[in-house]
Amino acid sequence: MVMTGIDQHGELQMSESSSLYCSVSINHCAISEKERTLVYVGDSEEVFVCRPSPTGYRQCCTFREATDAGMSCDWNSTGTSFAVASQDGLVCVWDRRHKRPVARLTTPSAARCVKFSPDPLDLLAFTEHRNYLHLVDCRMWENRQIIKVRDDMHEDIDICGFDFSPCGSRLYVGTEDSIDVLEINRESRTSFPYSKLA
Repeated sequence: MVMTGIDQHGELQMSESSSLYCSVSINHCAISEKERTLVYVGDSEEVFVCRPSPTGYRQCCTFREATDAGMSCDWNSTGTSFAVASQDGLVCVWDRRHKRPVARLTTPSAARCVKFSPDPLDLLAFTEHRNYLHLVDCRMWENRQIIKVRDDMHEDIDICGFDFSPCGSRLYVGTEDSIDVLEINRESRTSFPYSKLA
């Protein structure tokens, strides 16, 4: 764990306040905003959850659903659920109070990056290694929209990552040679009935 601050000369300073060691290489971690619970994934089928303590973080439980390494993870805005994208194409969503997933989503190729949207959109997005971004309705997990990034391209394009804009009206998708911007229909997500997710 690293603490940051500004020194007497106005320079940003960082110092280690504690360390958390894992038996596998860590690929990604995320901290819930409200309770500061840490989830991390790595070169293992296990998902590790840690709680804060006075001396740092302590592992409290593990989850397992995938058959390959975890690539990415994220918490929803309330800190009640987290999602994990895995190399085997599985994206699992857990309610942190239960040991069983609330949703299991699959792709034909490796799932790379997963993120929840800002409130009040209730969306989960994840990418495959190449070409596709998935938008999932967190109110009804079976509702999913699959978007081909740069639909005009006839060759595969590697996706490096993505992020929502702070208000959730856009998705920025990083590829091997550009950043593509996708508009999200916020009005349809915050009123009923709703139509397409993006």
